[in-house]
Amino acid sequence: AILILVIAIVSVLSGVLLYHFRVQTSTMSQATAEEMQQRLLAQVRQRGEIVTRFLAENLVNPVYQYDMDAIYKLLQAATSQQEVIYVYVYDLGGQILHDGHAEIPGFGSILNDEIAMNAMNANELLVQSTPNFIDVSMPLYIGDARLGGVRLGLSLIAITEDIEQVEQRLAEISQQGREASLLAVILMSLGMIGVAVVLAMI
Repeated sequence: AILILVIAIVSVLSGVLLYHFRVQTSTMSQATAEEMQQRLLAQVRQRGEIVTRFLAENLVNPVYQYDMDAIYKLLQAATSQQEVIYVYVYDLGGQILHDGHAEIPGFGSILNDEIAMNAMNANELLVQSTPNFIDVSMPLYIGDARLGGVRLGLSLIAITEDIEQVEQRLAEISQQGREASLLAVILMSLGMIGVAVVLAMI
């Protein structure tokens, strides 16, 4: 009777312990990945805001004077950064004045997608996010007269890959932890059953 009771208790405790550990490790893994994603996104957004503000402050005179060489030199500093996928200076009508490339292949193109329209209608720094990139834009003013604006696109592909690697590693750690916990529960159960057998024989 004692042996049966102990086995029943051990079975219940083992199940509870394993369930609790599985839930805890799963929750911890999700929280860690989400926290890392939020930190990385905040860092990219902050870099985008800093670069866009710098460009907006320094592009006013070159755009007003239509100094394409000066515009190119400023935009080139942005395009040299790895995560930058595009940078545009556009006029009031949404036409590209410069795209950061020496040949300006985008010159005269109209920016008419939803993100571009939001950027052109904004009166201050605007950050727009999509699953694949962050768009940071800012209007250009000389006095009260608006000249157009500047847009910067920052890729989130590298961040997505980093998050996937972290989640994979956390899953591996969780699996290792579950296996170690299972072994510990089995050893504990065997120990308690052994004690019960000894007590039953006395």
